[in-house]
Amino acid sequence: MSEIKGQLLGMLIVLGIFTAIGGTLVTAFQKEAQQITSSLEAPTVSAKAVIAAPSGNIYSVD
Repeated sequence: MSEIKGQLLGMLIVLGIFTAIGGTLVTAFQKEAQQITSSLEAPTVSAKAVIAAPSGNIYSVD
């Protein structure tokens, strides 16, 4: 009976270690994913238009 208890205790310890490592890795990956997402966001484009009139004049419209 003590062998079974020892094996169960060992399995629980290993499970706890994997859970702790997994939690740390998930947190690290989420943090990195947010940084990558923020660096990949498209820059804002201004709503400025340049119009060429038939007379040859160029106008800038905001």
